[in-house]
Amino acid sequence: ARHHIWQRINSLKAAGTTMLLCTHYMDEAEYLCDRIAVMDHGKILAQGSCEDLLLSHAGATVIVIRTPIHHSVTDSFSMLKDSMPEGARIEYHGDCLYCFIAPQKPIPTTCLDKAREQGLEVTTRPASLEDVFLNLTGRELRE
Repeated sequence: ARHHIWQRINSLKAAGTTMLLCTHYMDEAEYLCDRIAVMDHGKILAQGSCEDLLLSHAGATVIVIRTPIHHSVTDSFSMLKDSMPEGARIEYHGDCLYCFIAPQKPIPTTCLDKAREQGLEVTTRPASLEDVFLNLTGRELRE
């Protein structure tokens, strides 16, 4: 049903209809919207095209490194942090290190191979609007 609605919205969009879509699903906004406003507590935190928001608030690539419970997060991530490309934004949340890499910056494959050898789980993926949202609003649970 969701994809049928998406098809209808895209048909209306192609016909030149302007719509306002309010959604909590970032993949939906990313797929359907030309312009996006990220709001939190009734305030617009950022707005623009999906591409502009990604470049401004998430970069092009996200590396997620998760440490097993028996590893020390600080010890596991210290050597990785120094190997990340210049300008990379690094965040620690729980048992994960998130590294947001700007476009045209190299992915430190040697460093990631060493992390895997240490038993760390390494995932590399394109940045998404979800990353933008979490960067702007925070990762903490709120009431």
